Amino acid sequence: MVSPGADEVCRICPYLKGVRCIYNKGADTEIREMDKTALKLLGLRSRDKFQWLNIREILPDIFPGWASKYCVKCDWRWVCEKVEGKF
Repeated sequence: MVSPGADEVCRICPYLKGVRCIYNKGADTEIREMDKTALKLLGLRSRDKFQWLNIREILPDIFPGWASKYCVKCDWRWVCEKVEGKF
């Protein structure tokens, strides 16, 4: 299910305070905008249920646009690079 708000990754982050990200000023707003963009690209809405295999099939088509907008300047890029290929 698409999680509204903090997901499994966010819940273990030391910068999550309650339901907000306090990593830096504007981080919470930025994350919410990224979530909206991701849902739009995936054709999903908050709380939709989906099969990972279906999402995995369309990721190669949408990821280059996502990466150019969000990943290039991301402070957390190293996390994704560390786990690349484990999905």
